[in-house]
Amino acid sequence: MFEFGTSEHLGDISYFYGKPIDITKLKVDVLSDVRKKLQNVGDQIKTLQTTYPAVQQTSCYICKDSASVPCAEVYGFTYVRCATCGHTYTTERYSEQDLLDFYKNSTFYSTQTYGNPASHQYRIDHVARPKMEFLEYFTKGKGRLLDGGSGIGDIPLVAKQSGWDATGIEVSKDSVQFGTEQLGAPLLQGSFMEHLDLIEERALDAVTLIGFLEHTIDPIHFLQQVYTKIKPGGHIMIQVPSADSFASMIQASFPQNVFRHMVPMDHYQLFSKDSLDRALEQTGYTIRGYWFHGLDLYELMNHLSIMHPESAGTDSPLFQTFLEHMDKLQLVMDQAQKSDRIIVVAQKI
Repeated sequence: MFEFGTSEHLGDISYFYGKPIDITKLKVDVLSDVRKKLQNVGDQIKTLQTTYPAVQQTSCYICKDSASVPCAEVYGFTYVRCATCGHTYTTERYSEQDLLDFYKNSTFYSTQTYGNPASHQYRIDHVARPKMEFLEYFTKGKGRLLDGGSGIGDIPLVAKQSGWDATGIEVSKDSVQFGTEQLGAPLLQGSFMEHLDLIEERALDAVTLIGFLEHTIDPIHFLQQVYTKIKPGGHIMIQVPSADSFASMIQASFPQNVFRHMVPMDHYQLFSKDSLDRALEQTGYTIRGYWFHGLDLYELMNHLSIMHPESAGTDSPLFQTFLEHMDKLQLVMDQAQKSDRIIVVAQKI
């Protein structure tokens, strides 16, 4: 059973809040040099901006309404919030093919984040495994599972270990090489949609999309395509960044310090619960459960470390106080549904 703080059950939907985490083991690379991480992300965005032409986004990805209000300026990108469903997105983005090319050739995520040898095993055991256990809370039995945007393959790896016939699809060559050679993860390299097209209809028991949907150009069409490949009674698990989170509020206030969450090359869309509900319901899925947990207090720590390194470094009393009370304080935000990520499991009836 996955570890959480509190839960409630409203009608047919279950809500779970909170998750204990040791940030010193999960974010070893960042905590060792926060300013370096900020510089690296800035360099990646500059590469994207100077290599590929931008495309204007003039309406909401979910409800298609063009009415919006500006909410943040990050790295020269304007984030706006849909006036109808609260979906938040940048007014400029890149084509799907350009993004695929960028991630295919980038070594940033495989070497500095998910593939960091100092943290990847902790990430597998304390991030990926609980997510699979959350999915399994709703599923009956185990079957064929497809994971999109797999990174180094931690989700398909733990799914396979748990008894699923699991395959992960990842566009980054370096991430696939690391995941297959170092972890033994069941990974294939390439475009998720190209692989999905090769799968027969109603063949999958589960699809997992962790940090993936916010990268798609047309989330509604994408979810419809996935729907056709899932068996009746099968499930989809999605994790998306939350527009309504405490982390989003912090970053809108201090955009010069952003290197996670509201980063245009990663999250040019951020979902509200309303926009996520709408996306799933209008594509035929029935929502079964939500899990709200995040790293919003960690986000605040990062900003303090950047602005006042003398008072908020990892050895400071302030950092140690945050660390001591982080799970408790984060749970309060999670219960208010203000965590920086939303995980949902939905079912094809």
